[in-house]
Amino acid sequence: MKRPIVFHTILFGIFPVIFLYSNNLHILVLDDIVLPLLLVIGATILLWFTLKKVLKSKEKSGLLISLYLLLFFTFGHIWILINGFEIGGFEIGRLRFLFILYIILFLIGSYYLYKTKRKLDNATTITNYMAIALLIIAFVNIGTYHLENYQYSDVEITSGKIPFDVSQVTTFPNVYYIILDAYANSHTLKEDFDYDNQEFITFLTDSGFNVADKSYSNYPVSLLSIPSTMNMKYLNYLSERYDDSKDRHELYRLLDRNLVMQYFKTMGYQIINFDGGNLMGDIKIADKNLCEIQFWHNQVWLLLQHTTILNAFPILQSAGSIREYKICVFSELPALEINNEKPIFVFAHIAMPHSPYLFGENGEPKNPKTLFFELQTEDPDKKGYLEQLKFTNKKIQEVIDKILKESKTSPIIIIQSDHGPRMGVDWKTAYNDEKLVKRIFSNFDAYYFPGEKKPSLIEPRTPVNTFRIVFNEYFGTDYKLLENKAFVNEEGKFVDITDFVISNSIFKED
Repeated sequence: MKRPIVFHTILFGIFPVIFLYSNNLHILVLDDIVLPLLLVIGATILLWFTLKKVLKSKEKSGLLISLYLLLFFTFGHIWILINGFEIGGFEIGRLRFLFILYIILFLIGSYYLYKTKRKLDNATTITNYMAIALLIIAFVNIGTYHLENYQYSDVEITSGKIPFDVSQVTTFPNVYYIILDAYANSHTLKEDFDYDNQEFITFLTDSGFNVADKSYSNYPVSLLSIPSTMNMKYLNYLSERYDDSKDRHELYRLLDRNLVMQYFKTMGYQIINFDGGNLMGDIKIADKNLCEIQFWHNQVWLLLQHTTILNAFPILQSAGSIREYKICVFSELPALEINNEKPIFVFAHIAMPHSPYLFGENGEPKNPKTLFFELQTEDPDKKGYLEQLKFTNKKIQEVIDKILKESKTSPIIIIQSDHGPRMGVDWKTAYNDEKLVKRIFSNFDAYYFPGEKKPSLIEPRTPVNTFRIVFNEYFGTDYKLLENKAFVNEEGKFVDITDFVISNSIFKED
């Protein structure tokens, strides 16, 4: 009889990456998985040829590698399922127990396949069919997704034609938009963290900033809040798309071609984007993307780390390199004017004090348990958050000092958070808790405007009007300020929870 062809090893190498892609189609693009696929396929082929020479059997070496791939790629998934699981009051869902179990399975499987004298033709054939079936399921899922969402291939963005006469603009100040991810306002820090942030507020006000006492975000997550701010409008018109899809690619496209950068670019500004570890990556309209995240820290690599046996190992080296590009933002920001002849618009989204908590309050390195941004609940470590916030304060003060002292012309500087802190939040119940809603939506908001005549800033303030104010005051537009609103997205529908947010006295209008 003809011996079966051993191809399940390659298919089992491909499947986990394809499966990961098929389950995260709403955040990943095909380009994200090309390099992981090449690495897995290359490693699988190399290991297969090596074992085939040692074992003198292509069937044995093939089944061994498929076993190893199965163990490697299922570990994280199993850990997610059993984490914290108890039987009779005894916690069996521990990382060490699962790791020991996988070592035992590795040893037993390796010993059996090495020692067995049985012909493995049937086992090889069955395993080939299993691998084919798994891949078919994954590809059907991918195909179905794209068929259902083909009409969402683009997002409506208003033309970038400037709504004012550039020839009438006499000054072109450098503009710095600094987003401190999940930075809490003073009320939240006092009530939830027992921390008085007055020293930082005093520094900003003494430097000429107008710091809002009453401000809240329009959305509770970066991927809605920031595109809304950068396009100066609410995104609720996307509800029709969200009815049938949880796809988020159009939100990235909204950021890639945002109106604010289009306007500044048309006026001759150099557009500079900082990554800062925020997982949004490059912005396509930007002229420069600085302090970029290394490829092994983008979303697909974090997902692979979270769902494979890599979950069981320390991540000290990864944490160290992430610290480097966060610090890079603070060191590069003040030098931008010197290195650019044109006026600059700077977009610096810094993933601090947001988890993971990598810094102590004086910048000393800390190593979190995971670098993964949890999807359901966020790191509940309030102490870690507060220490990272204090360090962020110090670095921002250094940046502001240098920019204001070394700038040839007075810049516009906006320091803002896209939302408040969300540690320990269970998204399924968060919006039924008034205290949590207040914390999630209470953002930080501070403006530095040049010139003797300062714009009148009415409170409460929300980010959707940020650049409407800037363009009105300095570039001659006549934008009407939008009504301050707060929305959440629940099962594809945007729900207005403004009344719930402002029910607290700190948000009442003057």
